[in-house]
Amino acid sequence: MNELGALYQAHKKVVLSSGYLQADETHIKVMDKGKKGCTHHGYYWLYHDSLRKLVLFDYRPGRDRAGPEDILKDFQGYLHVDGYVAHESFEKRQGIQVINCMDHARHKFIDAAEMIPGELKKH
Repeated sequence: MNELGALYQAHKKVVLSSGYLQADETHIKVMDKGKKGCTHHGYYWLYHDSLRKLVLFDYRPGRDRAGPEDILKDFQGYLHVDGYVAHESFEKRQGIQVINCMDHARHKFIDAAEMIPGELKKH
């Protein structure tokens, strides 16, 4: 492991030692060296230790649960997530208390209200 790899591992250890993490993912375009001028979607998984204002970035080629399960395999504490299916396994894991994002929950209520027929909305 080179010096940068050692620094990343030390940073990862500090971030994951927090008792409270916020986790989310975002897609990014990744250049494909095998195809000139082409990109594919990759994902940065972010783990935010808001108490110490630290963020751990973890790149994965996909959005499945393998990434978070690998990174958070030894994590213990509160895990604040958006309700994405990749986080469901943490709800059953001992030592982790999942906290779901209220903003994402609010969107579900808005979506449900839009499905109510016009006459019912008046009452």
